[in-house]
Amino acid sequence: MSDDPPLQLKPRLAVSIDQAQAIVNRVAPGATVRDVIELRGGEISTILEIVLADAPGCILKVYPAQLQWKMAKEVHVLGARPDMFS
Repeated sequence: MSDDPPLQLKPRLAVSIDQAQAIVNRVAPGATVRDVIELRGGEISTILEIVLADAPGCILKVYPAQLQWKMAKEVHVLGARPDMFS
């Protein structure tokens, strides 16, 4: 039996506009966050839409710490298919 705490699926996470702005600044300096909206779906991750004032919005997915490998897999798959977003 493992000593790890039980896995909390779909962690509840509130992200403020200031926090979202700090995240966006790392990938799109100059973009302005207008809102953060929790989306439905995602069985194991919290999914948020970051609404930008001057650019298309983006999606932020937050996984439980024990499932970071799933997030790494998504990053890999999206990186392998850049044509999906052009």
